[in-house]
Amino acid sequence: MRVYAKNRVYDPASSRINNGYKVYDALEVAVSFIAGTLYLNLLPTAHVCNSRDERLEKKEYQLQVNRVVSGVYNQQYNENLRRWEHFCNCNGRFVFENDGFSVSFIIPAVSLGGIQRKPEWATMPACYYKEPEMCFSDSDRSKKTVNQLKGLCKYGPIDWSYVRNDSVRPAIKLAVLSPKQDMDNILAHLNRLNTTVSNNGKDKFLPHYEGFEKVYRRSLLVPTKQQTNIC
Repeated sequence: MRVYAKNRVYDPASSRINNGYKVYDALEVAVSFIAGTLYLNLLPTAHVCNSRDERLEKKEYQLQVNRVVSGVYNQQYNENLRRWEHFCNCNGRFVFENDGFSVSFIIPAVSLGGIQRKPEWATMPACYYKEPEMCFSDSDRSKKTVNQLKGLCKYGPIDWSYVRNDSVRPAIKLAVLSPKQDMDNILAHLNRLNTTVSNNGKDKFLPHYEGFEKVYRRSLLVPTKQQTNIC
């Protein structure tokens, strides 16, 4: 492990290239003192350098770390945490020593529940609230789900429920105001909204995208560069 900040380390063996940057698995370590007891906090994160393994400017560094971390979903985060726990584990404890001083923590220090917890683990009081469901109809309360993306794909937006007798809604007509050098990228992005995109199966949160018209129940008209009055 290598230290790159006061309370952060990264694993050199985890190096990979992501969008032209070199990314490492990293760990932020902190200690909390609650009601006379020390608690160790382990926060998996990422360390990012440029392609030559050089440090980035502070603003760019934080931007790239946020980008990488925001792409980590729950299962991957849990796997990262378990890997760091395994690395720090010393006969069932996390032990830190420096110049004759030693402090150790039991594993895990706190559990708020879960199906894999052990009876001997320390606990803290916690409340569990079910994730709220979103309704996609003004009249049919069965059209609801906790996943807004799947709800849109299955039921359409709530304003679609206002339409009676399956009448056709007018298309959404776009006009684009943009610097000339950015126009191609913007139009390409808008046109992709009308295409289908299949979920690769890695992320269960994202459904298959069947195109703008099937999802939103109305078509999307994207201008072309030749339509100079609106583009």
